[in-house]
Amino acid sequence: MTYLDKNMKKDIIKILKNQLQDNKDPRFTYWLFMPGMLLSVLWSCWKAVNVTDNNLNVFIENMIWPGVLIFFITTLIAILGWQLDID
Repeated sequence: MTYLDKNMKKDIIKILKNQLQDNKDPRFTYWLFMPGMLLSVLWSCWKAVNVTDNNLNVFIENMIWPGVLIFFITTLIAILGWQLDID
């Protein structure tokens, strides 16, 4: 790794640390998890409504996969958006 690469990595980390909100703001509020839960439930409902048999099984299967993935990605985006205070 060259000197330039090391400095660029340090600068990126410094920029991210400076962009984080101050300690007076709550870090993890309950609503940060709500978009992920809502999207995974809506996705599972959509899939379950579009089949003719075993609606409950389809709903549960879609809550497990890809519902878990939808939850984690959406929650990560919500947390990073909250922490970085993107305007």
